[in-house]
Amino acid sequence: MAFAASGSYLGRILSRHTVVARVASSSRAAVCSAYAHPSLIPATCRNATSSATLNKKGPATAKSTRKVTKPPPPPKKAASRTPPKKTTSPEMETALHAAETVPPIDHLAEKPSTKGTKKYDELSEEERVKEFERMLALSDMMPMVDPWGQDILDTLDVMIPYPVSYTTLSKDNYARIKANMSNKLKNFTALSTLTNLNAVPLVDLGSGSSLRAKLRETIKALDTQSTKPDSLLASFRQAALEFYQELNTAVATRNDKMIRKCTTFDYQNQCLELVKASRTKNPKGRYIWQLHRTVDPTQVVSLRVTEGYLEAKEPRFGNRLLIHALVKFDTEQSLEIYSDRGVALHTPAPEPNYMVDSAEKLENWRVPAVRRRVTEYLVLEKRGWVLGPWVFREQIWPTP
Repeated sequence: MAFAASGSYLGRILSRHTVVARVASSSRAAVCSAYAHPSLIPATCRNATSSATLNKKGPATAKSTRKVTKPPPPPKKAASRTPPKKTTSPEMETALHAAETVPPIDHLAEKPSTKGTKKYDELSEEERVKEFERMLALSDMMPMVDPWGQDILDTLDVMIPYPVSYTTLSKDNYARIKANMSNKLKNFTALSTLTNLNAVPLVDLGSGSSLRAKLRETIKALDTQSTKPDSLLASFRQAALEFYQELNTAVATRNDKMIRKCTTFDYQNQCLELVKASRTKNPKGRYIWQLHRTVDPTQVVSLRVTEGYLEAKEPRFGNRLLIHALVKFDTEQSLEIYSDRGVALHTPAPEPNYMVDSAEKLENWRVPAVRRRVTEYLVLEKRGWVLGPWVFREQIWPTP
């Protein structure tokens, strides 16, 4: 078989390297005839005729051919016992040491459980410092991850104002009046902070305001609970009512994606549980929720801000503030429930003509439901460093 003359892969490899093998005389002649010029013929091939001897017992061998032995394999290197050279900086070593107890990314992406978790007020001073160091270490090691974007375990100290009587003198009444005054003072401080940073929701105060304009805005900040159309939080109150309608509509239509967009933390779990219960009881049915009117104007009864973004660098967007606003919704609404065959499962309204909204014409197949007055206190959350909407965080009930 002529390896050099053939076009096979093995032939090309052998012709590229001067490997001398033990072959038969006929094969050697074929190899020598494959070269085009005598000068290109190797010496072993030119002397093959004179030096080869025939042997009946075995194939012909060349006397001038040296036996090429296969080199022994290189010895295996022993594993080095010396530790590898460190390539991290001292700052990174400090961050890695501080982040030894930081949970993995998969754990951070999960919903944190509040069972067995200490609240911030229950942590000691040493535990608070360690928690802060973990957050800083995480932000240094993974700049693409926002450690400050995790769920806030505790709501800020928002409160529902107590009903008080200024004509009755008692210890409990005095404590309620004191708590309400403290709430108003904190509201003023929070709204003043937002005004100074030009971070009032849905309001652009501008950076070059005159002294008179700033004084006017400071006076408006004195009454955070105002429901006037020209108050600083008028646009936010209107937007909060729209968010409220979107959330209730999403729960009625079982829109899980919209619920996750409008809610966070425990309140999101509550809304998803309602949707799950409705699917269990009436899997193929239909729910229609309607907001007919607002009995009392939407009101911000408590407002708190704090610095939630503690990174040394400034946030890429917005500001460092975490805002919690407790909003009162006093509305009149109804809920219609139908089976998969269109049978009404709710209590029909005694006066159908009154229950029909004037703005929307009711379909012939629909059965108006009884309107009910619903008063809810919901906490809305906004992170100033995140480009995202306001979300509902928690529902608070008034003290009986």
